[in-house]
Amino acid sequence: MTSKSIFIKILFLGIFFPCITFAQNTQSWTDIILHYRNGLELFERKNYVASREEFQLFIDKSTNVSASEAHNRISAEYYIVVTALYLNYPEAELLADRFVVHHADYPLAGQLFKLLGFYYFDNDDFNKSATYLEKVNSLHLSEEESLEVRLKLGVSYYNLQAYAKAITIFNSIKQYSDNQYGEIASYYSGHLNFRNENLDEAIKDFKRIENSKRYKNEAPGIIAQILYKQGKYDEVVGYTEAFLKDKNNKSGIKLDDLALLTAEVYFAKNDFVKASNYYGQYANFHSQPILPAVRYRYGYSLYRINNFNGAITNFKAIATNQDEVGQYAGYFLGITYLKNDAPNLALAAFDQAKKLKFNVAVQEDSYFNHAKVLVDLKRNAEAIKELKEFLAIYPNSKYEDEANELLSEAYLNTNDYAAAIKYIEGLSRKSQKTMATYQRITYNQGVVFFNSENFEDAIKLFDKSLANNQDLETKNQATFWKAEALSALKKYSEALPLYNVVSKSTNPELLSNLAYAQGYAFYNTKDYTSALTSFKTYIGNYKTQTDKNHYDDAMARLADCYFVNKNFAEADKLYEQAISTAKTDKDYLLFQKALALEFQNKDNEAKALYDKVVTQFPNSRYADDAFFKLGNLDFNAGNYQVAIRQYNKLILEKTQSPLLPQALLKRAVALTNIQNLEGALADYKTILNQFCDAKVAESAILGAQEILNDLSRQDEYASLIANYKKCNPTNTSLESIEYEAAKSVYFNQNYEKSIQVLLNYMQSYPASQNNFEAKYFLAESYGKVSDKPNALKFYYQVISDKKTNNISKSLIRVAEIEFATKNYQKAIQNYKALIGYASDKKELVRAWSGLSESFYQTSKFDSVLVYTREIINAGSVNLGATNKALLLQGKVYEAKGDFTKALDEYNKCIKAAKDDIGAEAKYQTCNLLFVQKKFEDCKKECLNFNNLFPDSDLWRGRAFLIYADACLLTNDKLQAKATLESLIENSEDTETINIAKEKLKKL
Repeated sequence: MTSKSIFIKILFLGIFFPCITFAQNTQSWTDIILHYRNGLELFERKNYVASREEFQLFIDKSTNVSASEAHNRISAEYYIVVTALYLNYPEAELLADRFVVHHADYPLAGQLFKLLGFYYFDNDDFNKSATYLEKVNSLHLSEEESLEVRLKLGVSYYNLQAYAKAITIFNSIKQYSDNQYGEIASYYSGHLNFRNENLDEAIKDFKRIENSKRYKNEAPGIIAQILYKQGKYDEVVGYTEAFLKDKNNKSGIKLDDLALLTAEVYFAKNDFVKASNYYGQYANFHSQPILPAVRYRYGYSLYRINNFNGAITNFKAIATNQDEVGQYAGYFLGITYLKNDAPNLALAAFDQAKKLKFNVAVQEDSYFNHAKVLVDLKRNAEAIKELKEFLAIYPNSKYEDEANELLSEAYLNTNDYAAAIKYIEGLSRKSQKTMATYQRITYNQGVVFFNSENFEDAIKLFDKSLANNQDLETKNQATFWKAEALSALKKYSEALPLYNVVSKSTNPELLSNLAYAQGYAFYNTKDYTSALTSFKTYIGNYKTQTDKNHYDDAMARLADCYFVNKNFAEADKLYEQAISTAKTDKDYLLFQKALALEFQNKDNEAKALYDKVVTQFPNSRYADDAFFKLGNLDFNAGNYQVAIRQYNKLILEKTQSPLLPQALLKRAVALTNIQNLEGALADYKTILNQFCDAKVAESAILGAQEILNDLSRQDEYASLIANYKKCNPTNTSLESIEYEAAKSVYFNQNYEKSIQVLLNYMQSYPASQNNFEAKYFLAESYGKVSDKPNALKFYYQVISDKKTNNISKSLIRVAEIEFATKNYQKAIQNYKALIGYASDKKELVRAWSGLSESFYQTSKFDSVLVYTREIINAGSVNLGATNKALLLQGKVYEAKGDFTKALDEYNKCIKAAKDDIGAEAKYQTCNLLFVQKKFEDCKKECLNFNNLFPDSDLWRGRAFLIYADACLLTNDKLQAKATLESLIENSEDTETINIAKEKLKKL
């Protein structure tokens, strides 16, 4: 039965019965009291509106009543106040105040204070609740009612933050531990004592209710918190672990807080195994989001026990928070990603942490580690930029030396060695590691200069490298390439001692190259005996060498050494061995073997080989020599008719051969010997008309004179001799001075003036033999000032004149200009002509390269493959050309739809080339995999780009545009977005940036 219904029964017993007695005596009063009785019954049924009306009728009709009858009227007024209160009438509070004022000493006033206090308490209006409960007179209440009133008053004070008043009340109640009021009071008292740092009392309070049904789920957690706050860590875990080990949790205790406190204790003790275990339990028990600081400590504990995946999960959840905890989480997320071998993901984490300024030390560490990962990923351009920024922001950083070392390393990984050298030389303090890097960078720059044939500057850089003796292997390499540079400058006497220094190296590959290089140095100083020894050493170590590109060439040079030393039999044998293994230069080897046989008087065998040269290699630069030799052998044997046929082949088939004057002279003599004087005279005239400046011209004028005498046609001789004298004037001193002056202008690179001076010279001396060479210099000058039409005009004249040693160079220039202006057919014609004029293998490879690229542009793919194979078979004559040939072969196979062969060629190119050619091949590989819809393989190849070609901004950017597309097609939108943003921020290629912006906009 509720307190309200009890109160109504009391009213019936204590108040209503007198009214009934009175009603038996007075009929009118009976009618009035009926309203009162109806009001009570309706109130009991909670029909407060009707009850209120009945009580109001009772009051309205019960006027002029006696003092004893007034008791019922006061009760009716009381119920009108109560019903107004229950019905939430706005006048309820006013009615209550009026009732209390008019009936302060009446027992119902106390009941009304209590009722009002409870009403406002239940509606969380603690200010009014306290106001009315303070007025309740405990004398009119039972002990339980008094406890309830005091407890609610205490709770009201608590909610009004009147803690001193509240705890006084709670302390007076909590002794009643056998009822609910005492438990509640202990609970609130415990919280207030905890708040006031009165921890001993607080723990007593909560211990008092530890096993109560109401608080047994909550109290243990608070007790554990108090012990933790007291620093009693061993007591905490002793207390909490007993609950946490109960897997069934029969007691129903709230375990999440216990698990958290246990984890925090073990975290403070650096026992990260137990800490991570209890943080894990907390995460399982706790239904609400975990606080960032807690999740950070959970992640850190997992990190310390090498559970990197778990640590990543927790750090990742809070790493984007814009606060100090988020900054710490971002930093350790980056560290953990590195432990988990995910540097690309670590980069993003460090980037997040370095942008936050809450903790300066963490920001500095994150900044440095972000730059360090960029170096590890070989994103060197970005790394250089960031490390410079880092050193500017943190000039006195503890990482200063390491940052300088990393910056030096990043420079080392780029091709911009000059900038790296300038940076390191500008450092005020250089660590040993930095100087070791400086040794490698200066060496690398020296190699760059060497490869560009800038040998003087290469030597200077090698000297800088050698001045920093940090790494013995680098020292040996620098010494070797300095010797090579000196050899290239023909300073063999300076190079040879350096080769001897390198001979102490233990690097087999370097020693192998050393023997080959020494051989050439001795060869070029005509010390053929020493050269022979070196080449034999190189060939003897062939099976153990890693670089076998020089074997065929070394074998040929060894044979040459025996040949020069006139050991023709041994030379013959070695040429034969070289022919059996050589991929290129077989025409040369056959020709040299024929010479060796000829010197052994084995003319028939020699003739067979000369014939093989002209039949198997009709376009060889040795074919005209072979024709000439064949003619000479028959000529010397007196077989003039046969000799004439051989000379005919040379003269008719090799119209551009420098041997034409000699062949004409020999044929003339042979014709004379068979009495074909007219034929002989015609050959002499051809020499005097077309080759009047040749050495054989003097013999031709004498031969012509003799034949004209025999034919009695001496009158023709005058014109021949006049032409000869004109072609070979005796007084050329003034002309030579002027010509040398004109050439000096050209060689001083004053090309505008050079054009004018050369034109003036040619106009002053129109018949000068120097004009043939002057035309070449004129063409070169026009080329230097970008006047391509005039350059072409004079280059073509040089080619047509056939009077200088610059024909091959002119053909190269013409072909390049025609190619650049997309006149591919003309480029092809000139590159083909270059094959016949090539002065060495490099020019021959250049012709093949031009042909392969020209045929590619005209989609004649089979022709492309013909010449790219020639380039590849030529070996290491020009590594750039070989690598470009591999790339072109890949493109051709891709165009033909043979993707397997295309990828094979691209991979060969990637392995061989470490420059933009290799980078383009890598891009083509990525693109081909994308086209084949092999998106995962494509992404792996793209990510590997940074490891192989970090500094090829153009092709790296193109590859990562493909990577972003592949990410989108594999539902990784986040990575695609991050990739495009990185390209926009870091790429230096405008087109890449614009494409990335467009893709990002669509994304």
